Amino acid sequence: MTTGSIRMLRIHPDAILRWDGDSMILSNPRSKCHVELNSDAISAMARLGNGASIKHWITTFDNVQGWNRTEHSGARGLVYDHSGLSRTRGLTVLGKDLIDMLERYFLLETIGMDALNDKY
Repeated sequence: MTTGSIRMLRIHPDAILRWDGDSMILSNPRSKCHVELNSDAISAMARLGNGASIKHWITTFDNVQGWNRTEHSGARGLVYDHSGLSRTRGLTVLGKDLIDMLERYFLLETIGMDALNDKY
């Protein structure tokens, strides 16, 4: 990243927020990745989703929770649901670790002129 630039994040354009029973799931159907979010995380994403600095995301996500709901396709056999959505929650993920997971699962993306430099 070049000197003086600020890393910015936004919700990935392929991401979809949807209900799954009593839970809100942020999913990317292309990557088949899913993260369940608590209500504080959903509120934070509504405020920051169109683009904010990584520092703002980290500060806002300080007390929010999420759970990995991604299951590798075919893990339960060939006739199982291949969307990648697990029926059970993974371990609770908090704060910066949740932001990192959302980026890794293509649910958040880096934006701005230095986006390629940040990723490669």
